[in-house]
Amino acid sequence: FIALLCAPPFSVGIIYGTGLTDHNLASAVGKLAMFAFGPAGNGSITPALVMCGLVISVCSQATDLMQDFKAGYLVRARPRAMLVAQLVGALFSS
Repeated sequence: FIALLCAPPFSVGIIYGTGLTDHNLASAVGKLAMFAFGPAGNGSITPALVMCGLVISVCSQATDLMQDFKAGYLVRARPRAMLVAQLVGALFSS
């Protein structure tokens, strides 16, 4: 539950960093989250690994979406059409 609450703030930072540098920083932030939540495991590494995995997956999806919108902006695609395409792609992939 804590991982789901902490993932959106990490995503905002990752999106901003990716927009500035064009590099996906999700793995670095996932490791940072693992260090931050490592002591919460009381000797077990499992909660830290779960937190790392959740943060990396959420941040990777956020940066991929941001890069898609950035590419759409460069080719002058309408944001509404891109959002619909993303939703259709998510629907068919699940």
